[in-house]
Amino acid sequence: MRFDGYYLLADGLGIPNLQDRAFSFGQWQLRGLLFGCLASPPEATSVTLRRTLVAYAWAIWLYRLILFTGIAVMVYQYFFKALGIILFLVEIVWFIAMPIVREIGGWWTNRAFYATSSRAWGTAVVLGILLSFAFVPLRTSISVPAVLQATSYATIYAPMPGRVSQVLVRDGQRVMAGEQVVVLENPSLEKEVRLAEIKVAMWNYRLGRQAGHGQDRAQRQVIAESLKTGLTELAGLESERENLILKAPMAGTIRDRADSLTPGRWIDQKLPVAYLVDVGHTEIEGLVPVDELAYIDVGQSARFVPVDLTRPSMEAQITEVAQVDERDLAIPYFASIFGGDMAVRKDDKGRLKPEVSVYRVRLNLREAIRDADQAVPGHVQIRGQPFSVRTSVP
Repeated sequence: MRFDGYYLLADGLGIPNLQDRAFSFGQWQLRGLLFGCLASPPEATSVTLRRTLVAYAWAIWLYRLILFTGIAVMVYQYFFKALGIILFLVEIVWFIAMPIVREIGGWWTNRAFYATSSRAWGTAVVLGILLSFAFVPLRTSISVPAVLQATSYATIYAPMPGRVSQVLVRDGQRVMAGEQVVVLENPSLEKEVRLAEIKVAMWNYRLGRQAGHGQDRAQRQVIAESLKTGLTELAGLESERENLILKAPMAGTIRDRADSLTPGRWIDQKLPVAYLVDVGHTEIEGLVPVDELAYIDVGQSARFVPVDLTRPSMEAQITEVAQVDERDLAIPYFASIFGGDMAVRKDDKGRLKPEVSVYRVRLNLREAIRDADQAVPGHVQIRGQPFSVRTSVP
């Protein structure tokens, strides 16, 4: 028994050969609506039965159109692309296009009969107008997830555990590259530095007394090598101590300084001491799915619409379209697991992998903004290139 209950319906209605008879009546009624002059019905029946058969035929055609289109899209999505395209074309051509072509062939065969009807000419005009729309370029608009952020930004971390000695900046303060931000101290490191200094002083002393000390003179080569090693060790330790003076790697504004930065408190390498943002230069980064990549190009206009509707939307322009898709999603604002619009999954190493191929797009704002001290998630409405059936065919 068919899963759609065809035989149950045929027995319930008491109509044998339901499908073939209904399709004949459906085609007959369709041609009558389009061309105005009805030929004789496929068979003599009551008006009620005729309407039932027509309704059944048209319902089945709509059902099959939806069903086969859904199957075609499913096989395209779930199989690898080469096989997916083949199966998609088989579904569309065999189950949807071929019945339509056969019906149009029937119209052409009976064209002499239909040409006598004024409605046939009206139908031809309407079909011609609809077909002409396929060759009229239509403007497209593409919406992609995006984030507005500073072009240059950095996170300041401590290179090793240390105790806060001085905090030299406040939140919102402007600093120059190389300017001191926080000074740390590490008692263990200071102890190692003092021991290294003592060793270097001892080897220097022994090297300087060789003229009056026979044993040191005999070990001159060993003492010289030991002094060289000691100086190298001392230089390394002093470099580590120097690294405890945290400096700004670039010019920018201090943002989100850690609340735990109080003198005497210990911090480790995992604590973001502060974020440094260059608010003078901003850009927008978005991710475009591969199936929409053909509609965008460098130089196109766009509008950035923040998720926070209290912020104004801004005009922008595409400056770069990546040639290679994103293997890992580096911007967490886009990830679906963090509330974003991009479907992602985590691999065994915890990296975010997009479910579909996406390409990074960069845009510049047409106007300067002042409050670029934090990332602003939103969407970019890209005015896509005009598209038509004619332009899509090479």
